[in-house]
Amino acid sequence: MIRLIFLFALFISQNILAEDIYKANSFRALTEDNKAYRIGDTVTVSIYERTSAETSATTESERGFALSAKAFDNTRENDLGVGIGKNSEGDAATRRNGFVIGTITAQVIGVSESGLLTIAGQQQILLNGEKSEIKIQGQIRRDDINANNVILSNRITNATIEFIGDGVVSEAQKKGWIATIFDWLGII
Repeated sequence: MIRLIFLFALFISQNILAEDIYKANSFRALTEDNKAYRIGDTVTVSIYERTSAETSATTESERGFALSAKAFDNTRENDLGVGIGKNSEGDAATRRNGFVIGTITAQVIGVSESGLLTIAGQQQILLNGEKSEIKIQGQIRRDDINANNVILSNRITNATIEFIGDGVVSEAQKKGWIATIFDWLGII
């Protein structure tokens, strides 16, 4: 009996802490979709970017000046003339095309007051000594995320998408040191 009273007194004297089963910051209803909406959630980004740009310019300039005179004497007629002219033409064209396709999962790293989700993610792939890295960052609206928790890259606000390759192939496409020197000197 003394033991029972002692245990009861010990039990009452201790602060009893109970945790709720419901946690407001991590609660997700069973009927809710699986779209990302808070910091730490992930969203799959389907990258399909095709860019094309073309610029061209044509310049044409022409100037002229002419002066002529005729002189007569008893034996013959003499023509005198002076002419100055300048003609200049130029054409230039620049074309650039880019195409990136892929899928990457990004994490929600911030939520703005207006509800925009800030996402960031990166992925590295090493294939036959070639390292490829994809980085993505930007802001998305929860409404643009589909039911499978996927968003298209063209729905990202302030998007920064980087695709970087490093290895033998990209090394072979770099200028050599002689070409770099000639380029620096303005020879080529």
